[in-house]
Amino acid sequence: MAQIIDQGSGASRKRWTVRYREPGGRTAREREKSFDQKKDAVDFATKAENDKRENIYVDPSAGKVSLRSYASDWLAQKTAFRWNP
Repeated sequence: MAQIIDQGSGASRKRWTVRYREPGGRTAREREKSFDQKKDAVDFATKAENDKRENIYVDPSAGKVSLRSYASDWLAQKTAFRWNP
Protein backbone atom coordinates (compact mmCIF):
# COMPACT_ATOMS: atom_id res chain seq x y z
CA MET A 1 0.00 0.00 0.00
CA ALA A 2 1.34 3.43 -0.88
CA GLN A 3 2.22 5.68 2.01
CA ILE A 4 1.91 9.49 1.92
CA ILE A 5 4.31 11.30 4.24
CA ASP A 6 4.09 14.98 5.22
CA GLN A 7 7.62 16.40 5.53
CA GLY A 8 6.26 19.49 7.29
CA SER A 9 5.94 23.09 6.20
CA GLY A 10 9.58 23.81 7.04
CA ALA A 11 10.89 21.19 4.62
CA SER A 12 13.57 22.54 2.30
CA ARG A 13 12.41 20.24 -0.49
CA LYS A 14 9.02 19.13 -1.69
CA ARG A 15 6.64 18.66 1.22
CA TRP A 16 4.68 15.50 0.33
CA THR A 17 6.44 12.17 -0.29
CA VAL A 18 4.81 8.99 -1.59
CA ARG A 19 6.49 5.68 -0.75
CA TYR A 20 5.37 2.57 -2.56
CA ARG A 21 6.63 -0.87 -3.51
CA GLU A 22 6.95 -2.27 -6.99
CA PRO A 23 4.86 -5.37 -7.73
CA GLY A 24 6.17 -8.40 -5.86
CA GLY A 25 5.17 -7.77 -2.26
CA ARG A 26 7.60 -7.27 0.60
CA THR A 27 10.61 -8.44 -1.42
CA ALA A 28 10.01 -5.83 -4.15
CA ARG A 29 12.03 -2.63 -4.38
CA GLU A 30 10.66 0.37 -2.50
CA ARG A 31 10.43 3.65 -4.39
CA GLU A 32 9.49 7.17 -3.45
CA LYS A 33 8.48 10.34 -5.24
CA SER A 34 7.95 13.83 -3.80
CA PHE A 35 5.35 16.49 -4.60
CA ASP A 36 4.64 20.11 -3.71
CA GLN A 37 0.90 19.58 -3.20
CA LYS A 38 -0.92 16.90 -1.22
CA LYS A 39 -3.50 16.40 -3.99
CA ASP A 40 -0.76 15.45 -6.46
CA ALA A 41 0.72 12.98 -3.95
CA VAL A 42 -2.67 11.37 -3.31
CA ASP A 43 -3.38 11.11 -7.05
CA PHE A 44 0.02 9.49 -7.71
CA ALA A 45 -0.38 7.01 -4.84
CA THR A 46 -3.83 6.03 -6.07
CA LYS A 47 -2.57 5.53 -9.64
CA ALA A 48 0.47 3.51 -8.54
CA GLU A 49 -1.67 1.13 -6.46
CA ASN A 50 -4.30 0.82 -9.19
CA ASP A 51 -1.66 0.07 -11.85
CA LYS A 52 -0.23 -2.72 -9.67
CA ARG A 53 -3.68 -4.16 -9.04
CA GLU A 54 -4.52 -4.20 -12.78
CA ASN A 55 -1.08 -5.55 -13.79
CA ILE A 56 -0.24 -2.51 -15.94
CA TYR A 57 2.56 -1.12 -13.73
CA VAL A 58 5.58 0.13 -15.68
CA ASP A 59 8.93 0.49 -13.96
CA PRO A 60 9.91 4.21 -13.99
CA SER A 61 13.53 3.33 -14.78
CA ALA A 62 12.58 1.13 -17.74
CA GLY A 63 13.18 3.95 -20.23
CA LYS A 64 16.68 4.84 -19.05
CA VAL A 65 18.36 2.72 -21.74
CA SER A 66 18.43 4.47 -25.10
CA LEU A 67 17.10 2.70 -28.17
CA ARG A 68 20.52 2.93 -29.85
CA SER A 69 22.21 1.23 -26.89
CA TYR A 70 19.51 -1.45 -26.60
CA ALA A 71 19.63 -2.17 -30.34
CA SER A 72 23.42 -2.47 -30.44
CA ASP A 73 23.36 -4.88 -27.47
CA TRP A 74 20.58 -6.90 -29.09
CA LEU A 75 22.42 -7.10 -32.42
CA ALA A 76 25.63 -8.18 -30.69
CA GLN A 77 23.81 -11.08 -29.03
CA LYS A 78 21.78 -12.10 -32.06
CA THR A 79 22.98 -15.21 -33.86
CA ALA A 80 22.91 -15.42 -37.63
CA PHE A 81 19.89 -17.17 -39.08
CA ARG A 82 19.84 -18.55 -42.58
CA TRP A 83 16.72 -19.71 -44.28
CA ASN A 84 17.01 -22.40 -46.91
CA PRO A 85 13.74 -23.13 -48.68
